Amino acid sequence: MKRPDRFNKKEPSGYMITRYQKHHTLNNSGFVYRFIFHNRFIKQLLFLTGLFLLLCGKGIGQTNLEALQFGTVLPKTITDGKTERKKDPLSGLLSYQSAALQEYKFGAITFSAYSVPSGYDNSRNTISLYVDDYNANHYTGFMLKTVKKEEGKKLLDHLKKKYGIPEKRGTASNGTVYFWNAKKSDAWLFLTQQQAAAKNNVPYTDTRLTLVKAGTRIKTKIPGALDVGSLTMLQLFEMLYPKSYE
Repeated sequence: MKRPDRFNKKEPSGYMITRYQKHHTLNNSGFVYRFIFHNRFIKQLLFLTGLFLLLCGKGIGQTNLEALQFGTVLPKTITDGKTERKKDPLSGLLSYQSAALQEYKFGAITFSAYSVPSGYDNSRNTISLYVDDYNANHYTGFMLKTVKKEEGKKLLDHLKKKYGIPEKRGTASNGTVYFWNAKKSDAWLFLTQQQAAAKNNVPYTDTRLTLVKAGTRIKTKIPGALDVGSLTMLQLFEMLYPKSYE
């Protein structure tokens, strides 16, 4: 029996090759598309990961002063690092001082390594970590100093938000002093803000935050005081900034 023409129809020359090419071209196109899409996804993922690390990197490795506990031993990265042993000339408290303030933060407030242009030796950011002595190195508080106006403002705003409305007084040089009795943290906080001038007479704001364990006594002899250690840091504050300056 003769087969119908539709079964005997010959395919044009090259038809099978063309069909083969079309089939594999579509498959290859899908593969290429999936490959490109996959690579784009990987690149986007890497970009977002890098962005996240960049944004968070500022806080990596920083010591959070707000989290330090009184009586704990300071890590050797601080006591044996690039710090200088200093005795506070006013209170007599022993400390480890550093100009690397960028390595510290207070809660979410970060700082920088900064010096005032044309400033004096003390016109720079510093951190002093107080200890009971240089052998035991038990933490008793700190004094943070920033000469960047915006950092001082952020710090003051943070303290007001966390510890509430402070006791406020003036200074003899038209500055402002704040005091918080943080009973929950068993701490005293003293913050002073005063205007200073560089060598070229350009003014800048000097902000200093002192945080110590409540009841901390000074280690220097104050005229009129009975003996070394007879005054607390709060009593020293009362002497230096009497209410008459308000």
